[in-house]
Amino acid sequence: LDLMCSPGFPQSEVGALREMVWHAQCMGRIGNLLSTWQREVADRDFTSGVFARALISGDVTLETLAHGDARELESAVRRGNHEAFFLEKWFEHRRSCHALASHVHGCDLTPVLEGHDRFFAMHLGSRGQI
Repeated sequence: LDLMCSPGFPQSEVGALREMVWHAQCMGRIGNLLSTWQREVADRDFTSGVFARALISGDVTLETLAHGDARELESAVRRGNHEAFFLEKWFEHRRSCHALASHVHGCDLTPVLEGHDRFFAMHLGSRGQI
C-alpha cells in the first residue's frame, strides 16, 4: 500500500502491481493449505479448501467428515489428487506473478518473487509438522 501511494511510483503500474500481489497472496494461502491440512484432519478442522474440494468432487461426504476415521479421510484426499490440484494452482499463480512483475518497472520485484518461492519451500518442508 505504501508503494502504491508513493508519489514516485508510476500510477500506470499500480494495477499490475496490485494484481501481482493478489496472486502472491493466493500463493501464500495455498502453501499454508498444503502444509496444514493433514494436521487439520486430526483436529477435525475441515475449513481448508482441500476438504471443500474433496467434498464437492464426492471423494468424501459430510458423514465422513463428521464421523470418519482420520486415516480414511487423509487417504480420500490423497486418492482424489486434491494436493496436486492446489499445487498446480500455486504454479498458475506463480506464472501470473512473474508475467505481471515484468510490467512493473517502478520497483524491483525480484526479491518478492524469490521470497515467495522460499516461502513455499518452507511450507512444503514443514508438512506434517505444523
